[in-house]
Amino acid sequence: MDAFHQVFDTNVYGAMRLIQAVIPQMMERKQGTIVNVGSITALAPGPWAGAYSASKAALHALSDSLRLELKSFGINVMTVAPGGTKSNLGSTSASKYDQIHDWKYYKKYEESLRARTDVSQGPGSTPAEDLAKRVVALVLKKNPPAWFAYGQFSAILNLLYYSPLWFRDYFYRLVMKC
Repeated sequence: MDAFHQVFDTNVYGAMRLIQAVIPQMMERKQGTIVNVGSITALAPGPWAGAYSASKAALHALSDSLRLELKSFGINVMTVAPGGTKSNLGSTSASKYDQIHDWKYYKKYEESLRARTDVSQGPGSTPAEDLAKRVVALVLKKNPPAWFAYGQFSAILNLLYYSPLWFRDYFYRLVMKC
């Protein structure tokens, strides 16, 4: 529960605290753009990433509501949904699984758990600098888009979002061996 709370505190409450801090100034100026960095995994959550995917889905929902609420004040809200992006997230997540010996029910899934943490850091992952440059270019447009998905796995997870649940479940069982 502590880890779950920490993920939500960072990904949802942290974003909301920042939004609350900047909204008054944006309202005074009658302009601004809020950029929330969600995740493509929020569209089709897979195994071993429940807390992370749930927190990003909450941020997507918050962004959708704020986009509608703040438009009349001249404030844009953009949701960025990156796919696999090269960062230190993978190594940070992998260290959490070093305690797997305490998870007797999950021991047989250790390889799949570790693979989940490495999948977004693989050779096809998007360099963070590339993602940042693309987001900045969009934000600086006169009318920034409300949604921007980019990077490794963004196409497949978008397709899985629109797929029947039985197919999504089959896909994850096949790919993630769970």
